[in-house]
Amino acid sequence: MVIGSDRVGGIPRRPHVTTIAWGVEVSLVELKDIQLPETMKRAMAKQAEAEREKRAKIISAEGESMAAAALPATTPNGAPQPNGAPQPAATTVVDPPAPPPTT
Repeated sequence: MVIGSDRVGGIPRRPHVTTIAWGVEVSLVELKDIQLPETMKRAMAKQAEAEREKRAKIISAEGESMAAAALPATTPNGAPQPNGAPQPAATTVVDPPAPPPTT
């Protein structure tokens, strides 16, 4: 929908205002078979991909945090650390990002 426009796709945003003068009350306007422009389809696909990547990064970070918390507080030779601080967790190997969709 176009913000600030009083018409959407050639149809008045509030058709009941126009038709009331004719004695006709419009209670429902239904649009069917909407064809989105290719640029809008690409933008929607790009946004959906960004949301999926964001969720994947969050899940990965939560997993690494849980793994780091589960590690024992020891030195590399197995002896406990004097301050009891855990060793840093190894980073997870992640597949390289997929190429952008070509829709």
